[in-house]
Amino acid sequence: MNILNIKHYRLHLLFLVFALFTLACESSNESTPDNTTNYADPYNWAHIAESPVYDADIFYIHPTTYYDDSDTAKANWEISNNGQPAEYVNGALFSQASIFFGIANIYAPYYRQMNINIAFDENNDYEFNIAYQDLKKSFLYYFEHYNNGRPFFILGHSQGANLGLELIKDIFDDKKYSDKLIAAYIVGWPVVQEELDAYPHLKVLTTPEGTGGVIPWDVVAEDTQWVLPTVAPNSIMVNPLTWTDSREPIPAENNLGAVFFNTVDGEYTQVCNIPGFTGGQIKEMPAIDGVIQNSYTSIATPNILNDLVNAGADVDKDSKYGCYHVIAINLFYENIRENAAIRKSVWFENN
Repeated sequence: MNILNIKHYRLHLLFLVFALFTLACESSNESTPDNTTNYADPYNWAHIAESPVYDADIFYIHPTTYYDDSDTAKANWEISNNGQPAEYVNGALFSQASIFFGIANIYAPYYRQMNINIAFDENNDYEFNIAYQDLKKSFLYYFEHYNNGRPFFILGHSQGANLGLELIKDIFDDKKYSDKLIAAYIVGWPVVQEELDAYPHLKVLTTPEGTGGVIPWDVVAEDTQWVLPTVAPNSIMVNPLTWTDSREPIPAENNLGAVFFNTVDGEYTQVCNIPGFTGGQIKEMPAIDGVIQNSYTSIATPNILNDLVNAGADVDKDSKYGCYHVIAINLFYENIRENAAIRKSVWFENN
């Protein structure tokens, strides 16, 4: 994968999973007196770059991995290094945050994420606040104890993007944080004009070299029959094929490489890296009867289901219906990787 040493990273991650499992036997998941998770405890991190070697960091916020529809399901995950949610977090860490391997030191907290059944509930303020207070606490702990003055990226996907955006709105009016932000890739969650008006320090980066702001997008097929409620009408979106908000159709030749992984049963391996996999265009998509009431903004691509199957990608049920939310990072993996290196270079030139 170009300069990404995937074998080294795989061994490193497998060692990390083993080490965290060992810590789980020695450390309890205690909460601090203010009822947020204790991030001084390594048990509550999916990844800590304890010996950082790069001149920048990536603070990675994983998407929803807690899927429990049993009668005893809890609204928020009780952090554990065992079981399916943690396995899915480690898979997401490998298939998404690996973009930054060789570019930035990776810090990735676990947090008491909302159960998927709660995440889209209109009355989930209490449960959202549990997840957000954890995320905020983990970032502040990272910044005080691990950052050591380095600039950093944020990468959040889906529920992680929602929380990352909330974090930026909440505390990045403080230049202590915003001056160190290279860019925040907010994937699978909308940014709307009302938020930009309410939070003057929040800005969307619409050039390939911009720093200090957010970069949002989500992806569906032109003929999609399904879309997750992670989109909004007239939201502000950036096309990762150009890193602009142009609504012109962008051809597949601009795609430097879609990268897909096998993350099942601990088999952290790259399946393929395919340049020119798909193009895309920012556009307003129509409402879908019985699915979504309003039109919404998205990057629309051709229907790539057959290409996904032929590539050996793990095709989730939403992708089968043309909702590419789950793979919205992987579709543009190499573009993100190149862009992160460019933005980091620009940040250092300006600072």
